[in-house]
Amino acid sequence: MNAASKVGRASPHAFHATSSVGRTSPPAAFTLIELLVVIAIIALLLGLLLPTLSNARESARTTVCTSNQRQVTTALLFYTADNDNRAVP
Repeated sequence: MNAASKVGRASPHAFHATSSVGRTSPPAAFTLIELLVVIAIIALLLGLLLPTLSNARESARTTVCTSNQRQVTTALLFYTADNDNRAVP
């Protein structure tokens, strides 16, 4: 057989099932080192993320406060306009 006739043909042993009699497979579990590495990575990501979330929370609080002040000012102006330019007692 030449090389051209072998293209696209699978080996006769390619799909042969092997017997697992007498073989033991390792348990499918994580090692302690792998778990510690994952925990360390999560802790590192949280350490980077928490200051950013704190800044975003403070920015949201400032935005809400500014909006509330604007609403109170608008309400006072409308009250004054409706009551012969008298301010709130």
